[in-house]
Amino acid sequence: MRRILYVWNYREWGGAQIYFLSLMKAAREVANPFEVKAIIPEDSDERVLKYLADLNVPVEFVQAAPPAVGTAKGFVGKLLHRIRVYRSENRLVTRILKELAEGRDDQPQASGVPVVHIDLGFWQSYRALARLLRRANVFVTQHTALVDPGGIRGLSWRMKGKRVSGFPNFVVLASNNDAKNSLRPFLTQKKFDSIRVTYTGIDPDEIADVDDAGSHAEHRRSGHSLSAGMPLVITVGQFIERKGCWVVLDALRKLRDAGENIQFLWLGTSALDSGTVEIINGYHLGDRFRFLSGEEIGPSRNDLLGLLGTADTFVLASFREGLPIALVEAMALGVPCIASRVGAIPEAIDHNVSGLVVTPGDADDLAEAIRTLVHDPEMRKMFGTAARAIAFEKFNQKTTAEETVRIYDKVWKTSG
Repeated sequence: MRRILYVWNYREWGGAQIYFLSLMKAAREVANPFEVKAIIPEDSDERVLKYLADLNVPVEFVQAAPPAVGTAKGFVGKLLHRIRVYRSENRLVTRILKELAEGRDDQPQASGVPVVHIDLGFWQSYRALARLLRRANVFVTQHTALVDPGGIRGLSWRMKGKRVSGFPNFVVLASNNDAKNSLRPFLTQKKFDSIRVTYTGIDPDEIADVDDAGSHAEHRRSGHSLSAGMPLVITVGQFIERKGCWVVLDALRKLRDAGENIQFLWLGTSALDSGTVEIINGYHLGDRFRFLSGEEIGPSRNDLLGLLGTADTFVLASFREGLPIALVEAMALGVPCIASRVGAIPEAIDHNVSGLVVTPGDADDLAEAIRTLVHDPEMRKMFGTAARAIAFEKFNQKTTAEETVRIYDKVWKTSG
């Protein structure tokens, strides 16, 4: 049996997991299926565990990585954080290698080298990747553009990239062209030229389920105490500065002051802390702004997508992005979209053709774009129709997953 281990080291639910789940499903549906297993942190988001269970994917747990480096203060704090990350990666790689060894013991006659598809960056985790590359074909997917930090740190990243490029069994994929192009300075030309763009995409079956339940849109709104008579604008993602949370609130305050009656619904993951709630209340938006956590939205993907499909407009005000799955899902649902001109978003939205792109951080620009769509139903219809066609043609999860599995298959056959 051909084997693939899918590995990530963070608890949160997001687009990367949706991407991995689609690959797991496709890898087991081909004529010569792969055996798949997930290695993920303990205390992972319950939704991740549910989807893995629904796919009947076996799971091994490891201790989770420490929080992001932004939570560490000062030189000593950052140094200690890096030590904790190193130890965490060592535990993770040790667990993967143990799993690979057990697989060989169970199938001593098996040919080919196993695949490990892992969410680690070579610029931070070269040693971990090098250990794995001695025992497996290692795939990584770049979802967001890699920003060169310059100086000694940037030189270190380029050195690590060139070194890891020397492993023929190191396979790099990119989920958009912006992410791919950002890797050019860090990899050898040969490795860069080998990168395939495999877009993160929508699951047509999930979208079809929401379409079939379209007549229940009013019920979905009323179930969350949303007015059926007011324009509804929705965003999806963590309520953090990188996602433009304060820009959104500034734009909503401008719209309120201009007399616009708009409901804005932020669909997040975890509940907001009391400090954040206090700041939000300081904007005095009242019922014009609502936040729903994953628990309030519901446990299934259909709960989230069904609510997203009731929107009159979707907004993504991020300062930095790859190609967010929430944006592509809104497009597939025929919801007209407004998004920042960052990352790979222009690969999805053609300004004034399939949506509106705005300047990141510009609350006036965002407010004007929302006002424009709210008052122009014909434009909303035009954008929604065009966006839906693009999503199904360019960002079809099944097509992407099947292409990736073909790459797995090619690597497997050449490594036997």
